[in-house]
Amino acid sequence: MGKITPLFGKAADPAKEGAEPVLTGLIGEMTAQLIAAKNQVSDSRKEEKRLAKQAEVAARAAGEWEQRAMAAVRAGDDVVAREALLHKREHEREYERFRASEKSQLEQTAKLTRALTKLNFRVEEAKNQRNAVVVRAERAGALPALAREAADPEGADADEMLRRLEAKMTDIETELELSDEAIANLAREASDALRTQNELSRLKREAGDPALLAGKPLAKTVPDAESKRPSVPQAVGLSGPERTKR
Repeated sequence: MGKITPLFGKAADPAKEGAEPVLTGLIGEMTAQLIAAKNQVSDSRKEEKRLAKQAEVAARAAGEWEQRAMAAVRAGDDVVAREALLHKREHEREYERFRASEKSQLEQTAKLTRALTKLNFRVEEAKNQRNAVVVRAERAGALPALAREAADPEGADADEMLRRLEAKMTDIETELELSDEAIANLAREASDALRTQNELSRLKREAGDPALLAGKPLAKTVPDAESKRPSVPQAVGLSGPERTKR
């Protein structure tokens, strides 16, 4: 892929221009390369047809010289027949040469076609990447930052530029996520500190005012095992006076 040209001049302000013009220019340059590749494939196919036509002409000429040689043999003119056969051989060599060139051109066309298919796919992929980067930048409010990054290509091609812009957006989004997390942590810590201070103030008020403590319900005491143990008469099911009866 070719080198891209910065679209911001010295007087341009990348923060105001935004990143979209740069990315659009980048895709435009890739599209121009795609058109050039299509033209190469078209020219290669034309060359195939030209070579095939020349091979056909050479084969037809070789056949005509063979007919002349046959006519000379029938007329008993070996000199003319021999000369005709020499011309036939020349055209046969031309035919072989054109066919070899045609085969080589076919291979070249196939190679160019594969490159064209790959480039076409890459252009479509780059368009999707461009749109995704712009959406991410708009969501994060980072179009000016992307513009500044794109305004200095440093010899990068289109693929490298997109990788740089995607990496830049990842850094920006990471910073934003960290900032949001830090803000949430600070808010949580401030809330915990305020709650702790309020509880401490309440405890101090209760400790300094006995009436507040008196009004609070006392904790229930748990009876010990001795108090819950039944007496001997209770254990046998008799009351005290009934024991003395005879």
